[in-house]
Amino acid sequence: MKAIKVVYSLELIAERLKEKKIHILFLLFFLFNFLNFFSLSNYCYAAAPDKLSYQGKLTDSAGAPLNGTYKIVFRIYDASGGGNKLWEEIYDPALSGSRGVSINQGVFNELLGSLNNGSGTYRNLKDVPFNQKCWLGIQVGTDTEMSQRQEIANAAYAFQAQNANTIGNVGINPTPLPNTLLPLDANAKLPPSVLSARYQVFTSLGTFTAPAGVTMVFITMCGGGGGGGGGRYGYTGWNDGGGGGASSEYIIRALYPVTPGNSYTVVVGAGGAGGTKTSVYPPPASSTGGVGTASSFNSAIYADGGNGGSGGNCASDVSVPGGGAKCTYDGGGYTSNRGYRALPGSNGGGGGINNPGANGGHGGGGFIGVGGAGGTGGGSGTGGIGTQGTGYGAGGGGGGGGRSDAGNGAAGKPGCVLVEW
Repeated sequence: MKAIKVVYSLELIAERLKEKKIHILFLLFFLFNFLNFFSLSNYCYAAAPDKLSYQGKLTDSAGAPLNGTYKIVFRIYDASGGGNKLWEEIYDPALSGSRGVSINQGVFNELLGSLNNGSGTYRNLKDVPFNQKCWLGIQVGTDTEMSQRQEIANAAYAFQAQNANTIGNVGINPTPLPNTLLPLDANAKLPPSVLSARYQVFTSLGTFTAPAGVTMVFITMCGGGGGGGGGRYGYTGWNDGGGGGASSEYIIRALYPVTPGNSYTVVVGAGGAGGTKTSVYPPPASSTGGVGTASSFNSAIYADGGNGGSGGNCASDVSVPGGGAKCTYDGGGYTSNRGYRALPGSNGGGGGINNPGANGGHGGGGFIGVGGAGGTGGGSGTGGIGTQGTGYGAGGGGGGGGRSDAGNGAAGKPGCVLVEW
């Protein structure tokens, strides 16, 4: 018994029974063992026990322990006298589907809630609302129920935790607060309204204000992607595709100290403009894709933008196979790394060379973005326009070359900043 924690105990010398003329000594305790109530990864919970452990001792009037099988009825009420009978369990060897209580050397043990065979407001013990005061009534043999009911210890109120995700008055708050439970949604997940309170996404210039109690944040960001270069057209020989723009640098969960209540400026990098098609060789600066601008947090953490892809500019005498092959000046590269755990983006693909028209290079893909496809080479006709990428920080596709006309390069995708706490 030393290994069992007694949550509530009571000794009661019963009134003299009418027929058996014996005394009863009851020792009542309730034992609960909760295992892994919540799982951190899935936010789920283990079921609470649905029974109460009960131990008693039966003696005769001289205090000698008894042996045998007896009828005992247990009832739970919402008042110390009168009130409503919430639950009942009958242990009776003469009752079909039931059994008596076996007593050995005066001692017996039962798990209340094993039969749930009586009448009352609630059929099952686990459904009894233990978030209110409850009393236990006991009847032995054919005697009437003992006149003094015993208040049930508060440990049994832990049954209410089994419904803690649906009731609103047991330490539940939809806003994350210390020492409170968060309600789960119908899929046993934390609702988006709760999750959104723990992060903030910026896709344009903004201000982050540190919430109360938050002293450190995680910063994930990328700058704007580089624009794709414009394709070349109008030449009797090689009409080259523009190079793809590079994706930006990116930062993954950089830790940064903040002060609760203070505000911090968040800058989101813009994507570089797409280069315009050209018939001039060497291509002018306007055919080169624009450089993406940097994203930053509090002017302390940066993710630089990607460079733009060059305009179609291979020499006519370069004998290299068609669409997709690299030119001397291919796709853009990422810009200088500023050193705050920034990771380089990927280069854009080189514009192709072909006679009479070549494909544009693909834009570089980033951490959370996919580079745009290059425009299709037009051959003797018109080259296709480069495609903008998806997500954030990706490079734009270069324009396709063509003898009749060429495609412009696509703009790079803007960056974004994620703040978590």
